[in-house]
Amino acid sequence: MIYTWLPAPLLFAIYPILALLAHNIEEVAFSEALRPLFISLIGAMILLLAFRLILRDWEKASLISTFMLVVFYSYGHIYTVAKTWQVGPYLLGRHRFLIPISLLVLIVWIWWVVKRVTNPKNLLLFFNVIGTVSLVLPLYSIIRHTTEVAYDISRNTEVVDTQDFEVGRLEGQSLPDIYYIIVDGYARQDVLRELYGFDNIAFINFLRSRGFYVADQSKSNYSQTMLSLASSLNMAYIDDLVEELDPVSDNRRGLAELINHSRVQSFLESKGYSVIAFETGYAQTHITDADWFYKTESLLYGDTGRWPLLGSITPFEGILLQSTVARVLLDVHLIAEKIRSPLLFDTNYQEQRDRIIFTLDTLQEIPSFDGHHFVFAHLISPHPPFVFGSNGEMVTQSHPYSIQDADRFSGTREEYIQGYSDQLTYLNQLLIETIDDIFAKSEIEPIILLQADHGPGAYMIWESPEDTNFKERLSILNAYFLPNGGNEALYPSITPVNSFIYIFNTYFETSYELLKDESFHSTWSRPFDFIPYVERNGAD
Repeated sequence: MIYTWLPAPLLFAIYPILALLAHNIEEVAFSEALRPLFISLIGAMILLLAFRLILRDWEKASLISTFMLVVFYSYGHIYTVAKTWQVGPYLLGRHRFLIPISLLVLIVWIWWVVKRVTNPKNLLLFFNVIGTVSLVLPLYSIIRHTTEVAYDISRNTEVVDTQDFEVGRLEGQSLPDIYYIIVDGYARQDVLRELYGFDNIAFINFLRSRGFYVADQSKSNYSQTMLSLASSLNMAYIDDLVEELDPVSDNRRGLAELINHSRVQSFLESKGYSVIAFETGYAQTHITDADWFYKTESLLYGDTGRWPLLGSITPFEGILLQSTVARVLLDVHLIAEKIRSPLLFDTNYQEQRDRIIFTLDTLQEIPSFDGHHFVFAHLISPHPPFVFGSNGEMVTQSHPYSIQDADRFSGTREEYIQGYSDQLTYLNQLLIETIDDIFAKSEIEPIILLQADHGPGAYMIWESPEDTNFKERLSILNAYFLPNGGNEALYPSITPVNSFIYIFNTYFETSYELLKDESFHSTWSRPFDFIPYVERNGAD
């Protein structure tokens, strides 16, 4: 028998989690929702049992626990909206106002249910219907995502002619390793100077002293990672790669497929290259079917893994907490500092540090591997989260782990600029060590492409292009080490879409045509609604 009092609290315990999962289904695996679902359901049952013991009435206990769950999970959303509500000189979007109001509403509800409600069945039926209907849309989105076949784009990506080309400048030599190192969000030198007050000339001079060509007018083709890498790894613009591109769609599955099975990878595999890739912390850029796919051996857990209920708060859980009453603790820094612990906050940040260091350390060992290799290394740095101080020290954290950028960064613009600058300072040190070690250990000079996928986001508002600094977001570090005079035809404004076209034409005597260098911005909710960017007199 299904009791009328049972479904309501359970429905309202799982709805907020499934709704958030459905909203982020392109970015979040279903497994990330399992722990919060379990905890929320247990919490709902504890509330129900507690009020049943107090009231000795299952139905009234269900009404009270359900409403408490509604208040708990809606608080953060109300807080966000209430930031614009003002009564006289008072801004209502403050915890000092919303907490007492929330408590008062709960007290009134409890009093009304206990003292005034004589037949709770009808009210419970209402909550059960609302809870059930509310679950339809998120469940539909999740089921559709898990069952829908990804775009059939294989015919678009398998266009590489695998005939035996002459090996251009490398004729008579063994093939070099090719390193494609993506430094996520790494800005161009002039942007760092103008917007961040950061002088990066020492690192640029290091690269030039080692023989790199630095394209000092380069821009990314797109302002989002998946768009940018799908384009550069397939040597084409997105609208030439995805058929029937829908500008109002937010379906990025085709982009992940283009990254994981790219033209560049196919071409190099046809030439006998082995593919080496790394866990990045961003599943959409994991090339898991590479010949070698390296996962970070965390200094915290080693090979033992972790208990699923005791691990650090995940990015998904962090976003969820921000929508609940827990936002009070996350926003009040003094309280947050008292309750924070490595268990809750530091673990994922430490893993991010380990991931970056592990990747760069492993890059230094690849020259000793037999054969020749295409190495894809995506470093989520200097992009948030900011886990390195300027000297490599661990940065104290007071927010749940997140790789959110731009206006979704959990801090002020000033904190973003400072954290970014400090992390960039230390990342430069790590890159210098890695590049020098690769050169020292390589018997054959490698090809190295050190490139950002897009710029940083201190002056970017995801859903407001008119308030976004395009120059900041689209101007990138783009540096090439091409042996045997390979850089002689490079030019300052080359963009990533042309990088491998140039490399393949130079070293494998292909005849791909260089594309027009163009840059496009798009919002997060409409990634394919491209806004062309034309730099005006050197300024955005």
